Amino acid sequence: MAVTPAASDLEPSAGDDGGSQRENCYAAVDDLRCRGIACGEPVVFDGHVVFASFHDPFGERLQMCSDLP
Repeated sequence: MAVTPAASDLEPSAGDDGGSQRENCYAAVDDLRCRGIACGEPVVFDGHVVFASFHDPFGERLQMCSDLP
């Protein structure tokens, strides 16, 4: 996963959350935090999947998930 700064004249959308499947949500959160990106804590959802949220440069919420380790 990569996060690239957007052009200063680009406007945020009012669209939906985006999401992506990761091999390991916990490791992905650690990696993004090391790059200075604020992430929510990984959460186990209903005993089936781990997910976490983070935000793009416009403040749009993105989510990632992975199978339980």
